[in-house]
Amino acid sequence: MYQAHTAVESIVSDPEQILPLLAEASGQSRWITLINPPALPDRQVLLHAGIDMHKVRIIHTHNRHQWLKTLSTCVCNGLNSLVVAWPELLSVQRQSRL
Repeated sequence: MYQAHTAVESIVSDPEQILPLLAEASGQSRWITLINPPALPDRQVLLHAGIDMHKVRIIHTHNRHQWLKTLSTCVCNGLNSLVVAWPELLSVQRQSRL
């Protein structure tokens, strides 16, 4: 069993600031997962940044419980090179669980 090198990032402002992370992660064999992005990323911008679109998946959740469960699963399952999540405001206790 291999060790998962999964990063969790919470990006609130300019999503283009994560393009270098996405490009680096797309060089690996695992998924890049975006959970509840505020807007769909522009395909041409991602391609221009060198991101392999076949490795990008976008997940939309419907409530906080589903968001937390999806985030936890994506971080722990070892199938992702990078997980980027846009959360609702979480309590300090809930943040510590992540």
